[in-house]
Amino acid sequence: MIFADDDPVDPAAALPWGAPADRRTLLAACADEARHLARALAGLDHALGRALASGAGPPAAAQALDRLRQEAEGLADVLALVAAGPADGRPPDSGDLARALRLHDQRARICPPPSQQPDTG
Repeated sequence: MIFADDDPVDPAAALPWGAPADRRTLLAACADEARHLARALAGLDHALGRALASGAGPPAAAQALDRLRQEAEGLADVLALVAAGPADGRPPDSGDLARALRLHDQRARICPPPSQQPDTG
């Protein structure tokens, strides 16, 4: 691992503010996260192309690629939790979400504290 933005998450810990209110909110956040990854991958593709065309080694691009890999893993883990969740539509347990979302920035995007959540009313 080159990039390290991991929060020291205790496997028994939960998100201090709890899980999102429902699966729909969580899935919408995951869709936004997938768009975030797609934009970052497009930028990385462009940067690597330029670096390779110039003959320079791209260490910053390698770090960005590692971060995207970790973000994709986190997103996949959250989607797996949602897919395996209860039929009544409740979101996964906040402890499971915290363990799946190891990167602080990604956790804040997908499961923001209540003060940063969009108004759904």
